[in-house]
Amino acid sequence: MSKSKVRTQIRKILFEDTWAKYGSEYMSHPQDEEVTVPPNLPIVPDDLMPNQLAVERPPVEDETFVPDGVAELTRATAALSQQVPADQVEFFYKGIHSLLDSAIEKANDPETLTADEEGEEAEKIELEDEDPQREPVGESRQLKNLMKKMLKEQGAAWDSPDPRFSKRKPEDWEENPPAADIVKDTIKGKNIAPYYNKASPSGVQNASDRILQNYVRALMDVHRDEIDDSTTYLRDNFALLTQGMEDVPSDAAQAFLAVIMKKAVKRGSKGGEFDGKLLYHVVTYWKSLNAKTKAQLVDKAIEETHSEMADWNRLIATLQEEDPEQYEVLRGLGL
Repeated sequence: MSKSKVRTQIRKILFEDTWAKYGSEYMSHPQDEEVTVPPNLPIVPDDLMPNQLAVERPPVEDETFVPDGVAELTRATAALSQQVPADQVEFFYKGIHSLLDSAIEKANDPETLTADEEGEEAEKIELEDEDPQREPVGESRQLKNLMKKMLKEQGAAWDSPDPRFSKRKPEDWEENPPAADIVKDTIKGKNIAPYYNKASPSGVQNASDRILQNYVRALMDVHRDEIDDSTTYLRDNFALLTQGMEDVPSDAAQAFLAVIMKKAVKRGSKGGEFDGKLLYHVVTYWKSLNAKTKAQLVDKAIEETHSEMADWNRLIATLQEEDPEQYEVLRGLGL
């Protein structure tokens, strides 16, 4: 081979001088060759998931195991999904989506304490319930009755027969009643905390304070007629959605009302203070929901009511067995 030909070949290799051979789409794809490449190639890659050849399998069969972090939760969910029957894949997948929505809603709810916050509160006042000078935490139904009473007194005069709020107090009135009188007609916090699924009385107290501060306080400035119209609107919708259902507890409607009313108050308090337009926010929030979400809210209210009834019966049984004196106090409260 001559020296000029060698240089020509070297030039073609180094500089990819192939324009003469593939100068047009016609020449690069002759008509007698089948085109195997699709005309529209994707220019954006698909979403990918990280993968390893081998990872440690979480002990999902252990009932006491709880994933520590999102990465471990991902592996645990993957391990559980391998046990799902083939005909229940769709049900399992939709259930995961529902749990995810609930977890996000719970995380965004300012009324929800994290496990660390609740643990810190429990450590701070672990022994406070045993202090005779400290008033025990009230029972949940007492709190509900207090809320109802406060709502009923809307628009009434603020005069109170309670000597604590009177300008002229009776001579025999004591500023600090004896601790024994306080304990006599109340339920100890250590007994009521499990009913709230809390680790200590502090969790109950914090939950009650948040409800009064974020919910009841906002309703104090709402006219009674607007509250009545809102509750009537929600009760009518609840009755419509539960029509034909069996085993609907009588308190389920109240639980349903509480959920929607708190949502409405939250929507109307974006500027800090509640704007007082309760009925407007109730109606607009309810109409913004699709039929599936409405049905889920009704089912959740019924489920929570059944759960609360079971917890209440469990509380009564516990007091009967472990603290008969407190059980008599509970009976005396008429709850």
